[in-house]
Amino acid sequence: MEALYYNAKPFEMWQDVVSNLRHYSRAIAAAFEDTNAYVSGDYLLIETNHEIAFELLKKSAQREEIRKAVQEITGKVYKLGPYKLPEKKVSKDDVLDNFINRLKSSGVNVTEE
Repeated sequence: MEALYYNAKPFEMWQDVVSNLRHYSRAIAAAFEDTNAYVSGDYLLIETNHEIAFELLKKSAQREEIRKAVQEITGKVYKLGPYKLPEKKVSKDDVLDNFINRLKSSGVNVTEE
């Protein structure tokens, strides 16, 4: 699943899709107004902080209308899902390097061997 998020590219036509949703329902279009979308393979991943948008995606009728709106704009049918920012994996070395850099930047004399 993380590969989906790492490979996701911004979906430039998302605002066109949201505008197209207004023909079906102004309320649904409003729920997705301040959202972003990303494409990863056959998936269209939607990023939002509004829980109502995700609730709408769970309902098959609304999900189908979103798919139709996307298909009308792109000509392609996507699987829909939520977008989550990929978590940056921090190794122990990174933590130590960050600590050393903070010490140096605060004027502490650090000797490395």
